[in-house]
Amino acid sequence: MGGLNLNQVGFLLVTGASRGIGQTMAVECAKVMKPGSLILLLARSAAGLESTKGEILRANDRVTIVTASVDLSEPSKEALEGIVTKALANSSKESFQYALMIHNVGTLGDVGKWAVDMDNQAIWREHFAMNVFSVAILNAVFMATFPETKKFIVNVTSKAAIEPFPSMSLYCSSRAAREMYFRCLAAENPTICVLNYSPGPVDTDMAADIRTNSIDPELKTTMTGLFTSGNLVTRQQTTKKFIQVLQEGAFASGAHTFMFLTKLAWNSRTTLPLLITAVFLAMDFRMQVELDLHMENQDFQNDGSVDDLEDDESGSSSDYYYDSDSSITNEEEEPDHQEIREIHRIQLGIQ
Repeated sequence: MGGLNLNQVGFLLVTGASRGIGQTMAVECAKVMKPGSLILLLARSAAGLESTKGEILRANDRVTIVTASVDLSEPSKEALEGIVTKALANSSKESFQYALMIHNVGTLGDVGKWAVDMDNQAIWREHFAMNVFSVAILNAVFMATFPETKKFIVNVTSKAAIEPFPSMSLYCSSRAAREMYFRCLAAENPTICVLNYSPGPVDTDMAADIRTNSIDPELKTTMTGLFTSGNLVTRQQTTKKFIQVLQEGAFASGAHTFMFLTKLAWNSRTTLPLLITAVFLAMDFRMQVELDLHMENQDFQNDGSVDDLEDDESGSSSDYYYDSDSSITNEEEEPDHQEIREIHRIQLGIQ
């Protein structure tokens, strides 16, 4: 569909914008937005939203920022419509060259229980209301608000949406449902761009919760190892990659776009492509040398065959003949092939 040039007058809505990845994405996107742009930040924590707002204004004081403290575990279409309408009260929707919404809101859920022990319906309902239902309702409001504007919708997803992790049944289930919803949204609306962006194992409060509270010892060990070795991805790293992916637009709308960068991979992002190129060049050079040697050897064998035939025709005492594989063979080397070789002798006119 083509990428998004953030360096225009645009509308940006970010949920879960008070901390973590949502905060970093809001700040980094806002840095390049042009004067007249409007940014709407949603989260539970009013203090966290003010912190994000302050960071944005220090980076770009030419944009307008509106914050709204809202509990998305009890989503209401009317309430969300009211928030968006109020934010746009002093702006003209027609002035925006694009509208971008980033769904970063998300909760991990209880990782201290196995799936079979998750028997409280109220917990399931609240978790899905926050992580799935609010997202669907906010999308409906967003689509209705900007019917003509070029729209980009981002779902900050997870590998947990496509792969099970023990002790994370709540999170995996809601992420899978949420991602499939976005895939359906993309299939139904080919004129909008939907990005399911998986940021990788990022160093966030959620990652800390898993390594501290997960009932699964293997998962705890894995997450602890990533943390202690310094191989968790930083928010800045994954946000930089996210903006690159969004701007280039080289992804299928609705497809799962997985970002898994360890610090080792990040530090090797320049040298690794050069190393791969060098390996391919070396392989190509070796193949070319082997081909040249093979051709020279074939030329040598062909020259030798003609000379031997001429000697034989001139009455030389050597009893050689031309075999089917274009090599010169002694008559008594393989007596079991006498009949075939005799035919070849006749075809070549050798008596």
